[in-house]
Amino acid sequence: RTEALDEEVMQAIYESGCRAITFSPESGSKKSLKMIKKRVKLDRLINSVKAAVKVGHTTRINFVIGFPHETILDCLKTIIFGIYSTFRFGVSDINFAIFTPYPGSELFEKLKTGKKFKMDDTYFKKLIVQFDVTKGYSYCEHVSGRMLVFLRVLGFSLSYITIYLSRPVRIFKFIKNLFQKEFFANNLLEQRIYDM
Repeated sequence: RTEALDEEVMQAIYESGCRAITFSPESGSKKSLKMIKKRVKLDRLINSVKAAVKVGHTTRINFVIGFPHETILDCLKTIIFGIYSTFRFGVSDINFAIFTPYPGSELFEKLKTGKKFKMDDTYFKKLIVQFDVTKGYSYCEHVSGRMLVFLRVLGFSLSYITIYLSRPVRIFKFIKNLFQKEFFANNLLEQRIYDM
């Protein structure tokens, strides 16, 4: 629970040797949080994120767009919240995933009962959509798979631009880090550049 992670706890975690924290509120839309029954209060999350960054943690936030009930506006609220977190609080990485119904989840059962998919090879191939930003399948009534791909790429692009332009020192740290004996990526973009 993010509410438990205040500055004192973040400092203790940091001193124990943990240097990276990932938060997973799933959405920046209060409506979506309520619909998916994620008991996250965004104001408390913000306080925990600020504390993590202040202490020195490499901080990441994971989001999901395209829940079955969402509209484009709900997806945009999540993307804007992610970009705001990079600009205002200094978050190091943002991940935008496209919703996929995982077996055992309440939404999986609801979609399966509503015959929104079949349990076949195609379903299992769709589960790995997160690893390819050019593909998107939609279980969302109001947003197409193609639009979700566009929104995801938009979210990633604007977040990474904001991460580096709001704190240009990160560009120099990354370049310096490339030539170190042991490389440490502060985000997925840095890891992909290093891998290439």
